Amino acid sequence: MRARIFIAMKTIADRLNLLFSMAHEPKEPEVAKASGVSQPTINRIRSGKTTQPEMGSIRGLADHFSVRVEWLVTGEGEMHAPNTTVGPEIRGRVPLISFVQAGNFSSIVDNFHPGEADEWVETTVPIHRHTFALRVSGPSMTRPSGMEPTFPDGSKIVVEPDLVDAPDNMINLFVIARRDHDSEATFKQLVKDAGVFWLMPLNPQFEKIQVTEETVICGVVREKVLRLI
Repeated sequence: MRARIFIAMKTIADRLNLLFSMAHEPKEPEVAKASGVSQPTINRIRSGKTTQPEMGSIRGLADHFSVRVEWLVTGEGEMHAPNTTVGPEIRGRVPLISFVQAGNFSSIVDNFHPGEADEWVETTVPIHRHTFALRVSGPSMTRPSGMEPTFPDGSKIVVEPDLVDAPDNMINLFVIARRDHDSEATFKQLVKDAGVFWLMPLNPQFEKIQVTEETVICGVVREKVLRLI
């Protein structure tokens, strides 16, 4: 059983540096590659230059070090979540529409009428008018190490178009994007490197895709639903 750790530290830099020390001081580039958070961003947080990181960066680091987001942000509560908790409340169901190919651009077609979807997916996130689900196909968004977050072939993702914002406000979030309004779509993580935005696969065997003025972000991925058996 994992021991409960109660540590209150003053800043997010203190807490992140503690995590590095507890993990035997891994190199920042290694953590960046595993977490999906850029190394310059990690360095700015650790040095205290960035005191309010983007939520996508916080989630990536919290997932990597297996700590609670709330603890990393505020220092309050337990560092680690209990091994088991009461599951989150199901907020409703969303329609599963035609799949997105994780690796190549593929068409997304809303080919159902309200109440007539072939399959519905239960979700714990708030549902809006256009919330929908997709089934991932291919290994592009599967981390070879199995480290979370990972999206293996066959997993379902819940997508929220209403959360689309300026790219700077979606850094490190997982998105569905098109090359332009008339093209097909792909599932990737939106990252920024040296001032350039990229659609980044989690599997290093696949190539990243540069975001241009023609790129259209269709929605933000909010949840993964994976059935094991």
